[in-house]
Formats: sequence, structure tokens, C-alpha cells
Amino acid sequence: APFSQLPPLTGLGGTDASAIHLPPASADVNSSVQKEVEPLFQMARKVIEDHDRWISAAQDEEVNRKERQELLRVAAEIPETQDSQVTLHFQLPNGSKVTEKMQPTQTSYEIYQKAFQLLQEQRELRIKVEGAEGEHFSKDVNEVNFHLSLESLGLKPGCSYTVIVS
Repeated sequence: APFSQLPPLTGLGGTDASAIHLPPASADVNSSVQKEVEPLFQMARKVIEDHDRWISAAQDEEVNRKERQELLRVAAEIPETQDSQVTLHFQLPNGSKVTEKMQPTQTSYEIYQKAFQLLQEQRELRIKVEGAEGEHFSKDVNEVNFHLSLESLGLKPGCSYTVIVS
């Protein structure tokens, strides 16, 4: 084999079983390397600290985002606590019943118009609005109060009333 003709290494122990000895490093070499490496380690520590702060802030923001989304979901599920309209249950002379919702700003004339449409016959109407069970409310709807809003007549948003048409 060609490598068997190479000269033996000197100073490293070579082919015998003795330990390999390296020349000792000088103190100057160690201190210059340490001076070069220390700023790199400081920079690396700062990068790691910045990254840890960023991770913590991102986790806090994620928790806050989930809380806001949960609040929005809950708010969307909550039904409207009070209806802004007046519910009117029309009782017609033929015994049929029809329910309509109106805004409190609409006039009593619009109750009259609705009753007239529901009857589909041209005749003079007598209309009386009464409160729901347990509520003592009764008001005639006629030409005298056609200009008044439902609210001015005493009808409250979110409440139901019976409109007796005769």
C-alpha cells in the first residue's frame, strides 16, 4: 500500500499507543477570542430577550382578541330586550284575527286605514283599542284623534293591544 511508505509523524505520538499532545494555547489568544466573541453573545442574548418579549405580547394579544370575539358572540346572541314597535291584534267583525306591528310614531289614522283594508268593504267603522289582559286601557280611534301618534294615544312600544273593529 502506498501510504505505508509515508514518513512517521514526529511530536504527536503517531503510531505508538501513547496519547497525542497538543501545544498549549497562549493566554493572549484566549483573551483576544473572548473579546471578539463576548459582543456577539451579548447581541444574541438581547435578540433572545426581545423575542421572548414579543412572544409574550403576542400571547397577551391573542388572549385579548379571544375575549373580544367572545363578547361579540355573546352580544350577538342576546335578544333585543324591548321591541321598539307596538303590536296590534285586530279582531274583525267576521271573527278573524290579524296581527300587525306599527311604529309608535305612526298615527291612529293608520290603524283606521289598516282596519279598512282588512275588511275589504266600504262602510263606516267603529274602532276601539284595548290593552292586553290585566291592563286597563281603552281608547276609541276616530276623526278627533287621527292626527295623534300611537304613542300620544298611550300605546307603548313593546306592548300588545287588541283593536276591536265593528
